[in-house]
Amino acid sequence: MDVSTAAIRALLPAEVAVAVAGDDDWERPLLPGEEAFVHRAVEKRRREFRAGRACARAALGALGLPPVALPVGPEREPVWPAGVVGSISHAGGLCVAAVARRASFAGLGVDVETSEAVRRPLWRRIARHEELAWLEEAPARLGGSPERWASFVFSAKESLYKAVRALVPLRLGFLDACLEAPHEAGAGAPARFRVRAAGAAAPWAALAARIEGRFVFLERHVVTAAVVAAGPEIAPSAAAPGAAEA
Repeated sequence: MDVSTAAIRALLPAEVAVAVAGDDDWERPLLPGEEAFVHRAVEKRRREFRAGRACARAALGALGLPPVALPVGPEREPVWPAGVVGSISHAGGLCVAAVARRASFAGLGVDVETSEAVRRPLWRRIARHEELAWLEEAPARLGGSPERWASFVFSAKESLYKAVRALVPLRLGFLDACLEAPHEAGAGAPARFRVRAAGAAAPWAALAARIEGRFVFLERHVVTAAVVAAGPEIAPSAAAPGAAEA
């Protein structure tokens, strides 16, 4: 296991199975029923889809589950087997999948983004004013560039929304959550992030307080993960889809 793979796996609790795509996974054949979802896609998208499904099946296998076909839901989310929560993400030649049993986790999200990919014209669409303030000062305190930290904001919100999408009867946007200013650089080793609800209903506010988030900056990527532990007061909403694939 290389350093980057170890850092990605360390983002999530031990009960979560994590798989990172190897060179062969980008060409691995799909299972019957999956090809229809990408048969008209460009080759880049087909490669990403193959790698994502290969990673997902490897992670399911680590949980002791069989390699099943994973269809695509109404919002491009993978449709997981009963009793499983999971997430797939890919960007810039890196693909990650994570799965867990629903008995342990109510929600799970991972996201991969290329570092410094989020440019300034987009910042006000993804970050609240509190976040814009610490985006400018984070480099002096923790290193990196403002663009690097903007990519973290984008990725962290993607992962946490994937984790709660099936639990919140709302369509959340980037400005419905506010990340606290990070206290760790996340350079090569996992660091924690915290979030609070902003401008959303009370059910989302209560759930936001339960999210456990982590992030790591690798050489060319930022990878984030968010989990919501299972609890009797959390029940999936029939009005919301499952975790989407990035």
